[in-house]
Amino acid sequence: MIYDKFYNISNSVLLAKQIKISAMSESKLCELPGSDGFYVGKSSIYNLPFFINFDKLMNKHIISLGMTGSGKTNLLKNLILKIFVYETSPSITIFDWSGEYSDITNYTVGIRHDLKSLGINLLDLYGTDLFKPLVINALENFCGLSSNDCNEIYDKISNGLGKGKRDFNEGISGFFRRIRKPGVGKKVLALDHYKLFNQHPGIDLNGILDKFLCFDLSSLDEFGKSNFSKLLLLLLKLEIYRKGISTGKTNYLVFDEAWKYIKDDSILNGLFREGRKYGVSLLIATQMASDVSNELLSNAASVFIFRLHKEDYKVLGNYGIDSNRFSGITENLGRGSCLVSQILKGGTFSQAVISDVKHFNLSDYLLVSGDNMNYISRIRFKNAVEKYCTNSGSILRFMEENSKLDLSKLIEKLISDGNDRVVIVTLLRSVGIDDFVIASGFDNLRSVYFE
Repeated sequence: MIYDKFYNISNSVLLAKQIKISAMSESKLCELPGSDGFYVGKSSIYNLPFFINFDKLMNKHIISLGMTGSGKTNLLKNLILKIFVYETSPSITIFDWSGEYSDITNYTVGIRHDLKSLGINLLDLYGTDLFKPLVINALENFCGLSSNDCNEIYDKISNGLGKGKRDFNEGISGFFRRIRKPGVGKKVLALDHYKLFNQHPGIDLNGILDKFLCFDLSSLDEFGKSNFSKLLLLLLKLEIYRKGISTGKTNYLVFDEAWKYIKDDSILNGLFREGRKYGVSLLIATQMASDVSNELLSNAASVFIFRLHKEDYKVLGNYGIDSNRFSGITENLGRGSCLVSQILKGGTFSQAVISDVKHFNLSDYLLVSGDNMNYISRIRFKNAVEKYCTNSGSILRFMEENSKLDLSKLIEKLISDGNDRVVIVTLLRSVGIDDFVIASGFDNLRSVYFE
């Protein structure tokens, strides 16, 4: 048991000298974000629920560190789903390096862009005409050139690829300086006005910060992934800065396997530093602490540390984490267990061990009551409704139209269709909802039926 392992570690001779390991008292835990935040999992010492409350933290930046299979992506998916459920019209943009977020975007009706067909590598020509329409279309829209000019440019680029790399780079940079015209910069930033990639529309920057978007980079090569990510991140930064000081709405930018394309990136570092000012929250997952800059680690208010390679614990010392003490803990924690280190408002540190991070699991229906989220499969719910309820067809149609629903709304629907309290409680119990949650659903229902 993880719980028992933790106490064996805390009672060891080596760690007995580290007072903090055994000093996690109730008073310390009370300083952690409270029950009005997002539920993450259970703490290892007292088995208490652990929440993230952004209002009590220095900022909303989160870094999740861990080896493959440790649970770092599961943590981000859980947080994204909580944000989607509990915040009104959240702005979430996911940079999906490996195609791991299709399940959550399908569930949340998020907009998913598969970049395989967009031809990000416009110069990947190598003697073929495969990308010629893409290059010509981009040049026409960016530079306002005629088709004849674009064809000539394309030929020069194609010929240039056959030369030495140095000669080509020098030639092409000078060439683009010569064709640059007034207003090109504005056109580049106004990608939403042009169909840059054949029949595919460009990115609507005016609306991108008000949606749930996921950019699937899994079909691009390493060059395309890196360059597209940096381009989009730059455009997002410019749009965020253009909107000015945050008025309360948060823009969540999610980077999984972030180390592949953001290390030492000045754009990302700037967003980290000024995140609270401009309403930006960056959620980053990466395998190695050494691949995250000190600036990112020192500015993130929440760092979740799953199992790491031993050399990575030395890097964490730069963040104020006792590497000797916590390497022993995390090495003995299993999948889904982690250490969390947070910076609260006022600059105080708070640290805890979470032995059971809630597992990300999406089913057909999601019922919400307060901070409780219950996932129910379509088959299980259908069988229960047909067994216990009157007018089952009406209820099933209602659920098909509301895959995410407040529990009290479902109860209200069941009542309006002629089901009494006993039937409703029996139904909800049969699909796995606890009595406490059922009771809270009735309490939240402002209806004359049970006054």
